[in-house]
Amino acid sequence: MFVCIPFAWIWMIPNQMKDFSESLIAVSLFISNIYFWRESGYFETVAEEKPLLHTWSLSVEEQFYALFPIFLLIFFRLGKDKAFWSIVVIAFISFLLSEWGRRSTPVANFYLAPTRAWELLVGAAAAFIVLRQGVKNNNVLAQLGLLFVVCSIFMYDTNTPFPSVFTLVPVFGVLLLILYAGQPSITAQVLGSKLFVGTGLISYSAYLWHQPIFAFAKIKFPEYASNVAPLLMISLTFAMAFLSWKFIEQPFRNRSKISRKRIFQYSTLGSAFLIIFGFWGYESDGFKSEMLKYKYSETVALEVDLVSQATDYDMYENMATDECSIWVKNTKEIDQIKFEACEKKHGKALIILGDSHAMNLFNIFSYSKAYDFVIGVSQGGCRAHHNLEMCHYNDFKKFAALNSEAVSLIIYHQSGSHFIKDDEGRISEQTAFDGNFGGYVEENIAKTALYLKDLVGSSKSKVLWIGPFLEYRREPNDELFKETLYTVNSESIRLFRELNILLSYQMNTTEMIDYLKFDDLFFEPKKSFIDDCFLFRDSDHFSKCGEKVIAKSLKKGLIDDAVR
Repeated sequence: MFVCIPFAWIWMIPNQMKDFSESLIAVSLFISNIYFWRESGYFETVAEEKPLLHTWSLSVEEQFYALFPIFLLIFFRLGKDKAFWSIVVIAFISFLLSEWGRRSTPVANFYLAPTRAWELLVGAAAAFIVLRQGVKNNNVLAQLGLLFVVCSIFMYDTNTPFPSVFTLVPVFGVLLLILYAGQPSITAQVLGSKLFVGTGLISYSAYLWHQPIFAFAKIKFPEYASNVAPLLMISLTFAMAFLSWKFIEQPFRNRSKISRKRIFQYSTLGSAFLIIFGFWGYESDGFKSEMLKYKYSETVALEVDLVSQATDYDMYENMATDECSIWVKNTKEIDQIKFEACEKKHGKALIILGDSHAMNLFNIFSYSKAYDFVIGVSQGGCRAHHNLEMCHYNDFKKFAALNSEAVSLIIYHQSGSHFIKDDEGRISEQTAFDGNFGGYVEENIAKTALYLKDLVGSSKSKVLWIGPFLEYRREPNDELFKETLYTVNSESIRLFRELNILLSYQMNTTEMIDYLKFDDLFFEPKKSFIDDCFLFRDSDHFSKCGEKVIAKSLKKGLIDDAVR
């Protein structure tokens, strides 16, 4: 972990450094399995960039070794036989739990001790058997055990559920080796050769080194996956494993050189330093200020500041309202006296109805100064096809019917991602924009069209649906210091282009509702920066300065045509 710190500082960006700092704390407290369970799956792409991910297994072992001696103290009082069968029963329960877990909670099943304990308990049970009868010499069973282990190495992959019934193969194979690979057996002679013994001696060190080496290579050289680079990293892993075994592991095992007391002191001091460093890194957002000062250019520092300005505000507290640009969550909140005064002064109102994206659109119209009397009726999480009790659509229908003579046009606008699902059928999930697109939700489109037709019928007002704007579909603060910060997600561009074609076709065949694509009326950015403005507030909203930039591009004539 100490060796990782300077490489993390040099090669990691702040949000990676923050995660790394958290993992330092978790590893030092022997809870990294819990930490990584809450963070991600083991074989996800992002997992390849976590230098300490592999320590989850060490935490499981430490948790087991902390509890198992207590278990033995309790059950040994009942006799060795009862202690042995207690281990067998608990191992079986843990195995059943893992079989349930791999179906219902696969990530927790992979990381957590209760579903992993049976693998370690099988070893404990084997120790009881060896203590009682020694290691037997049975070539057939020993070779069968070795075959099981080898087969699991080459036949299992990332799609194999683990732990599960499949785990029985390597575990049972190791059990057979422990019990039946006696010294005279062929298997024992093979495994006892210098090559295998030497590999075994440095295997623990190799395990410690492999993940940091591969993770930092992935961070520094993201296109490293060639035929040569992995071989170089494997070679480096074994070289570092030998050196650390020779100059660290062996001396620390020699009591004449380093006492147990001294080891405990070193461990305590080292853990304390790592925990303190980890908290510092976490609280400072991955040493963000320090990195901007010492590591990055002034241009990058400015971009970070612009992104911070664009993302760090509450939309509800930053609506572009003035005398007759009125925004409310629900028409019940409209001041009728003010409404009538604005109508008298400016004529009929243009109303913008929808969800939080309609909040963006209201601000765009307000900043444009193209219309003197604009009302926004919108709030996050409320769309016409998902009309919750807290939402404003039923009350708006009543308001529109009562005030139809004072309304020139009702514009409907909402997030397009709620018409998009991923390959598991989940709506408005980032996974659909990360390569797991599952289709368009035509049911939601139909429900929206039905509401708008009912609105036209009840209010006798003209309704224009302005299609969804292109969503950034990246989290700005996660993209800092990366090239991806500067462009809209390419999959989002593709999906929204196809969605607009679908919406245009369906609305053109629907009577009473006009439809215009967002880019028919406005500039629709595919880059994230224009001058000193970062255009996006988050993955799917415009920023305040982004609204002002887009407001300048409004093609007022097309709206006027819809009014006529």
